[in-house]
Amino acid sequence: MSFVLDCSMALSWYFEDERTEARVAILHQLVENGAVVPAIWHYEVASGLQSALRRGRVTIDFRDRR
Repeated sequence: MSFVLDCSMALSWYFEDERTEARVAILHQLVENGAVVPAIWHYEVASGLQSALRRGRVTIDFRDRR
């Protein structure tokens, strides 16, 4: 069975106020089993990080880090 990772879940691992035990457990499961992402996932993550920058949740350095 494949897990489809969406942008909101991936970004939640970066923001401490969104991180929960359940989300971290999913991260550990994905490390072991892998996941697939939608074709536009990279654009969604970039948009989410840009929104976080505008709201003061991240710095430009954080947004641009790979």
